[in-house]
Amino acid sequence: ILKKEILSIDKDFLHIHSGRLPDYRGSTTVYYSILNEKKCFATALILNREIDGGKYIKVKEFSIPSDKRLIDHVYDPSIRADTLIDVLIEYKRKGYFHLKDQSIDSAETYFIIHPVLKHISILAE
Repeated sequence: ILKKEILSIDKDFLHIHSGRLPDYRGSTTVYYSILNEKKCFATALILNREIDGGKYIKVKEFSIPSDKRLIDHVYDPSIRADTLIDVLIEYKRKGYFHLKDQSIDSAETYFIIHPVLKHISILAE
């Protein structure tokens, strides 16, 4: 989480969140989306002072990895990188980000997943 002083330097910070915003704000959301929807997501957004609350650029949907043991160290970073590449290519082509407001009606904030729930999501078919 960036401090107020950092976010106040009059620069935008591009962040890739591993969850579909605003439905999955917070931490370890990849596991919650696996449990709830059997899908994974990554969202490109411009950070603001709220947790995962800034305007978003793109949401990308991904299949669950075949080896879910790799989620934390391989899969999560790879879907973020994939989304970042798409967003940067689009920025280079257009010269700007098309920013969209998040609907707070469906916003949900998740916290670090309990180890038992994480294990269940890894074992889920």
